[in-house]
Amino acid sequence: MDAISKEKPHDIEKPHNTGLGPSLYIGTMSGTSLDGIDLALLSFDTTEAATGGGLNYQNQNQNQNHNQPPPSIQLLGHKTVPFSPSLWDKMRRSRENCLHYAEIGELGQAFTTETAFAINHWLEELRHCRKRLNCNDLPYSIDASHFDASHIRASQIAAIGFHGHTLWHQPPNSSDLPSSSSSSNPNSTQHAFSWQMGCPSTLARLTNIPVVHDFRSADIAHGGQGAPLAPAFHQALFGGGQFLAADPLNRQTQQIMVLNLGGIANVTLLDEDEQRVRAGDTGPANCLIDAWYRHHHNHNDQKGADSLHNDQNAPLRYDHNGDWGRTGVLQPELLDALLDHPYFAQSFPKSTGFEQFNLAWLTDILTKCQPEHQKGHFLPEDVQCTLYHFTAETIVRCIVQQGHQGTLIVCGGGVHNGLLLELIRQRLGAHFQVIRSDDLGFASDAIEASAFAWLAWRFTKGLPGNLVSVTGASQPLCLGSWTPAPGRGFLMHSR
Repeated sequence: MDAISKEKPHDIEKPHNTGLGPSLYIGTMSGTSLDGIDLALLSFDTTEAATGGGLNYQNQNQNQNHNQPPPSIQLLGHKTVPFSPSLWDKMRRSRENCLHYAEIGELGQAFTTETAFAINHWLEELRHCRKRLNCNDLPYSIDASHFDASHIRASQIAAIGFHGHTLWHQPPNSSDLPSSSSSSNPNSTQHAFSWQMGCPSTLARLTNIPVVHDFRSADIAHGGQGAPLAPAFHQALFGGGQFLAADPLNRQTQQIMVLNLGGIANVTLLDEDEQRVRAGDTGPANCLIDAWYRHHHNHNDQKGADSLHNDQNAPLRYDHNGDWGRTGVLQPELLDALLDHPYFAQSFPKSTGFEQFNLAWLTDILTKCQPEHQKGHFLPEDVQCTLYHFTAETIVRCIVQQGHQGTLIVCGGGVHNGLLLELIRQRLGAHFQVIRSDDLGFASDAIEASAFAWLAWRFTKGLPGNLVSVTGASQPLCLGSWTPAPGRGFLMHSR
């Protein structure tokens, strides 16, 4: 199937920027875990935005109070599309080796084309879905009641929030940390920047949908970390007074936090006053666990899932449910060495990525920390077990620094790793109620992609997308840049 949308420019309506009624946005995310391209389709009630009101989230599975306003945000559908085997292998290798300019350009265009193909194919699937709810025969979910997916067209999508894929994230003060990547530049003057590959013009042409992109640069230009950006969306979803009514256990808590388990983990301490929200990256979540697993299971080749549908015979690229990690034994000396990284002594705001935490760094630690009483090396399964404890420990340390009891809402791909969640729960103890965002009616796998749909919506309304208390930027900023689609006209902000 061709990557380009079948809707031609002359068939597409000009967008109506009245600021009234719901509007549809697609968010995309490709994270450090290299799972694939996450897609989310959201509807925003722009009537609420026109009044300058916040986003009030309400669990659709609960009985709604008729005195409350309807939710102004709805997750209509979400899907993860695995990378093609060749693209996945090239993206993995790009972390380990410096690429030629031409290779970077080729990789970015291939990534953008697969993103466009995924979006167009997904919209076509939605148009062929004649059910309103519970399309269990399709590889995604539809969550909003009374949503007729068969009517969705590209012309109805206001914009795509296109994160791209991060090649390098270098926030302010990162020069204070040792760079362990084999592709690091020893002569770098350490200017702050965050570089995401992907061509918004190509994506707009292939989908016939306008694209909002480059979400991190403005925040960094104003002294911020440029990350994490999802906590502002966490606050929009779960920070309002309606959250406690949606709590399935109906339990009053002193603190409400959101833990996102992607390649990197971040934790958000919510507050009724968004200016008091605190958040930051805790360190690795899935990235080291997955990388070490692949390193010892011969999955660094081009085998993998089909570009659009999971191949049940393909080898796993991750430690399913922590099964391999459970076969190992914790190595306390190794754990202490891992925890000695100076990043963990930094306070919020802070952000990190594979630039700091990667196989080169882990290999260096292992070389320095071999057990003296053994002639050989650590057993691979023991390292994996220790990486799980390391990940859980760094996460829990950040959580308890923000509060000693409350509710922890967990989201991201790591929610499917039983061992990781088990270790987090053990360390938190009975003082924390640990639930998944699914328990509140919002799919945990869709949170990050939804955040970039939300940021695109904020951009089109001329509203700030960052929280200065989270990123450390000097002021609230409208994040992103606009690339129009053929025949769709130019953006006109409306409030």
